[in-house]
Amino acid sequence: MIEAAMAAGVKRFIYTSSIHAFKRIPHGTVVDETVPIDPQANLAAYDKSKAEATLLILEKVKEGLPAVIACPTGVIGPYDYQKSELGELFNEWMLKKVNFGVTGSYDFVDVRDVAEGLILARDKGTVGQLYILSGHLIRVADLWKLTKELLSYKSIYINIPRHLANVAAWFAQIFYNLTKTKAKFTKYSIETLNSNADISNLKARHDLGYSTRFLKVTLSDTLDWWRKNRGFLEKKSKKRGVD
Repeated sequence: MIEAAMAAGVKRFIYTSSIHAFKRIPHGTVVDETVPIDPQANLAAYDKSKAEATLLILEKVKEGLPAVIACPTGVIGPYDYQKSELGELFNEWMLKKVNFGVTGSYDFVDVRDVAEGLILARDKGTVGQLYILSGHLIRVADLWKLTKELLSYKSIYINIPRHLANVAAWFAQIFYNLTKTKAKFTKYSIETLNSNADISNLKARHDLGYSTRFLKVTLSDTLDWWRKNRGFLEKKSKKRGVD
């Protein structure tokens, strides 16, 4: 894609990286664009691939690629036609009477704000610069509570301490391997929820005019979308032979 873009003489090449491309730093320090991109310091293949691709883009900028890099955090929101892991989590919270959660917190951003951020990066971003597109830091338990405030469906939330969650994740991985299903509850996800998520989008706000909507608005729109499209998505999954 880089070679094709340079050959075609594109005016802007927007690469959507991730907050996971940055090196994970200890709590007490703000995560911003000054944190190094370090593939060797990341925990999973996804993190490593995003870091490596980001560094490649920055190298190609030196050769004339007019690239701008955007780094979203945890993306949530409506129009989730591919049934993301977070989307399925909200769906479970809507339907099940007992909900399990892991101790921790993270920064979640509306998919529509990310889309607008990418457009702003194209129109106002400086070539060779990274821009973090973050949203709101919130504990998982509080995210569940806010979700339930928007629903009439009552359920119970059981919080699993980190040390117990790590043990459960080990057994869960065996189950995923045996059933050949996509892993959802993993040590990586637990580590992510307990990592430093004090993330700043000040640079994007200042340079691009980036802004985010209220988290409650995002959740309300997300839940409404799932109510209206759950039947369609279930039919779509059955046609593909997915349970």
